[in-house]
Amino acid sequence: MKEKESWLLEVDGSSAASGAGAGILINSPEGNIFEYTIKFAFPASNNESEYEAAITGLRMCVAAGAKSVLMKTDSQLVSGQLKGEFEAREANMINYVEKAKEIIAQLEQFEVDAIPRVENMKVDALSKLASSDSVSIEGMVVIDVLKEKSITQKAVMINNINQQGEWFRKLVEYKLTGALPADPMSAKKLRKQANWYMIYQNELYKKSFSLPLLKCATAAEAVKMMEEIHEGICGNHIGGIALALKALRAGFYWRSMLADAQNYVKKCDKCHKFARVINRPANDLQPILCLIAFTQWGMDILGPFTTATGGRRFLIVGIDYFTKWIEAEPTAKIKANKIKKFIWQNIMIRFGIPAAIVFDHGVQFDCRPIQAFLTYFRVKFAYSAVCHPQSNGQAEAANKQILNALKKKLDEFKGKWAEMVPAVLWANRTTEKESTGESPFRLAFGAEVVLPVEVGLPTYRIKHQILEKNDQALREDLDFLPEIRLKAELRAATYKDRISKAYNKREIWDEVGESESGRDTMLLEIEQECLEIYTRKVDQAYQTRAQLRQVIADAEAELAHIFSSLGERPMNIRQPDQKAIGLMEEVLIVLLRPLLTASIFLLIYLILQSHSALCPFLNGYPFV
Repeated sequence: MKEKESWLLEVDGSSAASGAGAGILINSPEGNIFEYTIKFAFPASNNESEYEAAITGLRMCVAAGAKSVLMKTDSQLVSGQLKGEFEAREANMINYVEKAKEIIAQLEQFEVDAIPRVENMKVDALSKLASSDSVSIEGMVVIDVLKEKSITQKAVMINNINQQGEWFRKLVEYKLTGALPADPMSAKKLRKQANWYMIYQNELYKKSFSLPLLKCATAAEAVKMMEEIHEGICGNHIGGIALALKALRAGFYWRSMLADAQNYVKKCDKCHKFARVINRPANDLQPILCLIAFTQWGMDILGPFTTATGGRRFLIVGIDYFTKWIEAEPTAKIKANKIKKFIWQNIMIRFGIPAAIVFDHGVQFDCRPIQAFLTYFRVKFAYSAVCHPQSNGQAEAANKQILNALKKKLDEFKGKWAEMVPAVLWANRTTEKESTGESPFRLAFGAEVVLPVEVGLPTYRIKHQILEKNDQALREDLDFLPEIRLKAELRAATYKDRISKAYNKREIWDEVGESESGRDTMLLEIEQECLEIYTRKVDQAYQTRAQLRQVIADAEAELAHIFSSLGERPMNIRQPDQKAIGLMEEVLIVLLRPLLTASIFLLIYLILQSHSALCPFLNGYPFV
């Protein structure tokens, strides 16, 4: 970026015991120079003063109509964080970075340079004047007072102007005054719908099948609720249907909650950015059924991540196969002793001794200390096959859920992942799972958890709870817990069977189905196609071979005629319709047979001639 074509902004902040302030120097492309001194009416650290100076200077440039700004500062922190080279971890620094980038987004071009302090002396002097009480600076430069920090959240009153009113306005009017629409059909429909609603203590509730009463939420409350459940402290950016179900289980209702939840998820930028990629499977899905809570766990390790506080770079993850309850702990090291400590503190002490734990073949798991530790408690340690790592798929699914949630929650502040793990786990534990139809929290403790959204927008059970009967209600829930778990077992088995069938249809053999006969049919079709291609390529060779067969057959017939005239019967003369190779072999036998016979007779004659002295009666015997 060229300085002559852009606004040059030089800033510096100063913090002292007497106060804090900022110095700003602006050079316009036309050569005009503007000097400002900003006194802070609030205490600020040196880094906060640097950011206040940068944000105030950027606001001035935008107000002056600047489109391209080159900012120079001697703060390595400000320049590094605005460039993305440094990571902001403290809450106030994160807010300052977001505020600065919000103003930078209004510019067409922006660049920040870190310069030495000696090259920033003029602006440094202006900031020192602002933070000093002993020097009177009135009349020297333009003075301004900043009363509050730039990142201070201001309360904004929003008036909801909705001329049509809320969706339940006519229902409330009919319940209170008996007013009906003029249209007879609309009036009949309203009377029919009103049977499902009731007013209790000036609140409209809907009767439902899942819960006794659901609080009817307004449009503004619905948006606030979806935002809190989807991306708040108890949200993991779940899908549209799961979002609607979680709001329903929390005790809320509005007429278009399913469609609104799905539209809200479709508009979520992070859900689009970190959506999972679905690949085509190559093998059948083999589901693993575990029908007892907290008896079988799967474990894995995530990382390395960006280094968090305490040097933590890894995450140890454990998940129960039945309830889907996830335990996770950030750690700096992933040695065997740390794994033993995690199993003891996070699994055994909290949920009892499990029957089995499934690991992969990591050196932290497949080692003697872990095997000896589990053998002492008679816990079966199972390792997934190297050729089939999917056998520890439950732990891999937990890893995927945690990673997706962290990606959507952290944005660019990756170093805060360790602090976000408890919120991610809580959101996962309080979300209903499709496989069991219940949340892990309810399958573990028998009751539904109270969500933050129920505190901000109190539901029926929150507003009308009776503390004296709370303990008795919890005991009753525990009595019903075995029945709830039994239903979850049956649903999980049915769900896994259905998922297996749907999964296996997408296998590489899905064109011909799942049966062996279908695969055989496919192989026969491939073989037939290859045979056709081969036939086309050797068609000319077949024609040449037929011509050769005819020539050999004519030769055989001629030889047979010759031998028959000499009184000899030809041996093994094949018919003219045999293969060419076999015919040529027979021709060679017919041709060599007379020569072989003559050779034998000649050999006998020579032997007799050599022994004529021993056999005088053979002398003169005519052999030829």
